Amino acid sequence: MRIGIDARFYAEAGGLGRYTRELIAHLEKIDDKNEYLIFVTSQGGELYQLQNARFKKIVVDIRWYSWQEQIWWPLILYQQKIDLAHFLHWNVPLFYRKAFLITVHDLILLRFPDRRASTLPAVFYWIKYLAHRLVLWSAVRRARKVFVPSKFVKNDLVEKLNVAEEKIVWTRLLRLPTGRQVAGLLAMTRLSNHIFSMSARPILIKI
Repeated sequence: MRIGIDARFYAEAGGLGRYTRELIAHLEKIDDKNEYLIFVTSQGGELYQLQNARFKKIVVDIRWYSWQEQIWWPLILYQQKIDLAHFLHWNVPLFYRKAFLITVHDLILLRFPDRRASTLPAVFYWIKYLAHRLVLWSAVRRARKVFVPSKFVKNDLVEKLNVAEEKIVWTRLLRLPTGRQVAGLLAMTRLSNHIFSMSARPILIKI
């Protein structure tokens, strides 16, 4: 199976960056059957060093939450002819219609909308907010599986977005030996095993 991973957060210092790096590092250790296309920014491409011959690095300098992400990003994915995509955040292009998985780390966007956190004028802030809600709502409905880091987020998805419980996979965040709260190896094993197991059965897309 040809799997594409949206790793544009790879070079980021925060939680999304750490999650991305740990997932890819662990997949490289356990999967020698599937082919992986790792989509990174220029900065991420400099940081990411391939450790598995079945992994390929592709530089995509498209900023997340941008209009380019909605228009050009899905075209790049289609050109690569991947069988399954894994978006490590909820910002999935609305016009991407092939099979994909997503990870939703939290629903802060829905729980705490706050215009004071933005420099945009009120009208533009709320337009952007509604656009983000649409993208999130669309992503969780179209995804084959939704990975979450906690039961709290799982319950949020069920209660606020009516996502079916059987569609949600809980992958706990664990502590590595450094003591930092990150996506640990057990969580990555469970998540990557779900990706790996999907290659053994056909993908059905309801149109």
